[in-house]
Amino acid sequence: MKAAGFFHPAFIAKAPLDYWLGWIRYKQRRWAGAERRFAAAVRSNPRHGPSHFQRGMVEFKRERWELAYAHMSEALALEPGRTDWMVQFCQAARHLKGTQAKALEFCTSHILQRISEDQRSAQLY
Repeated sequence: MKAAGFFHPAFIAKAPLDYWLGWIRYKQRRWAGAERRFAAAVRSNPRHGPSHFQRGMVEFKRERWELAYAHMSEALALEPGRTDWMVQFCQAARHLKGTQAKALEFCTSHILQRISEDQRSAQLY
């Protein structure tokens, strides 16, 4: 499913309606509305990683670093192979006092694990 991309029918079918409504508001930079929709998407499907991640991105845009970090952590716990999410997670962690070292260790171990699994992965570069 990941290789087929964002508009793959399986991805669309698994995403709660509130995810898509949140995505529209996110693209419009309507942060409060986007956060409400992504929160509703998480409530309707707590195992939908993209809803958690996008909720974190809304908080990142609002410079609410603790919330961004928490939501992105949840997304990565659900879908640990998402290197693209890892980049944003590490950026959120950089803004938090006291978590930079922990985040750097986590990001480094994640990237080293991905390299050991597949040295040709385009997501690593």
